[in-house]
Amino acid sequence: MVVRLRITTGQRRSRIGRPSGGKRLLTVLMTAMLAMPALAQEESDAPEADTDDTAEGASSTPRRAPVDARRLMISTGLGSRALAARFPDAAVWLQNSEGGDELALLEREQRAPAKGAVLILGAEGQSAASGLAGAMREALAARGWAAMTLGLPVGPGDGPPPASAQTSTQTAAEPDPSPTGGEAANPALAASGESSVIDVMAKEPVADLTGQYRERVASTLSAARSRLQQQGYQRVVLVGVGRAAMPVWREAQAANGRSAELVWIAPRFAADERQAWPASLEGQSDWQVLDLAPARAQPEVASQRAAVFRRQGIQGYQQQAVAMAALPTARDARQVVSRLVAWLQRED
Repeated sequence: MVVRLRITTGQRRSRIGRPSGGKRLLTVLMTAMLAMPALAQEESDAPEADTDDTAEGASSTPRRAPVDARRLMISTGLGSRALAARFPDAAVWLQNSEGGDELALLEREQRAPAKGAVLILGAEGQSAASGLAGAMREALAARGWAAMTLGLPVGPGDGPPPASAQTSTQTAAEPDPSPTGGEAANPALAASGESSVIDVMAKEPVADLTGQYRERVASTLSAARSRLQQQGYQRVVLVGVGRAAMPVWREAQAANGRSAELVWIAPRFAADERQAWPASLEGQSDWQVLDLAPARAQPEVASQRAAVFRRQGIQGYQQQAVAMAALPTARDARQVVSRLVAWLQRED
């Protein structure tokens, strides 16, 4: 109920319980004045931006996060756990030199007796199930060969690394193709305004990580080969796609000088490897090597590579031109497997 009172002074009537426009404005102003100290207190309690405190005094310029060389790290980025869940029957876990787990996928032969096993290290940046290597696995199994595939993570300095291997100031340079079929490493680390500091700090860790990366890949290959031999496959053929050429070559060399069967598919080499690999052919005259070269991608490079093998007297070397991409894909698996199986049956 609203009680109305009449003011006898002749002034305008006012209603108790319904404030006039002037009173409402006064209420708003008083509320704002009361809230201002609280807002000021909240602003004083808020964390201040990180600034550089030098001997001369504090600067208002925000401090740049220091580039810590230890932030550079190797990460496979190949989704191994997801692949293991996707291919539970084929998943084989191996241990690398760092004590970590590496995923291999094993497809057993579909014809008995088994003719042997083919160990395939895929192209750089591809997992055990992707690309040419992934497509070759089942095709080889259907031909009576067990096939184990391994992924090859991107190495430090070999190209644009995975996000987890970058610092906030790292950029990737364009690859530098060479006449010998390799690619220049590109460990460019750009830091605007502080490049001199970054370069000194970053060069050494990248070099260290390259050695660690290669040791890790080598230990994984060795573990994969040992696993196949433990399962009764005495004939193990090593296959490397693209940048995997040198890792499988080094694994063959580690086999105590025994005669090796090795396959290169569109081989490519890192900057420091493309000048060194010819010298590694010495003493391997009894090796059997199949070099599958893209027919339309730098045929002169393939010819130069064949000449190196001839000069080293490796009679078991054979090069075949294949109509495939410069970096073969899963679409090239059928003809690659056909060439490979025909070469493997050369002594049958």
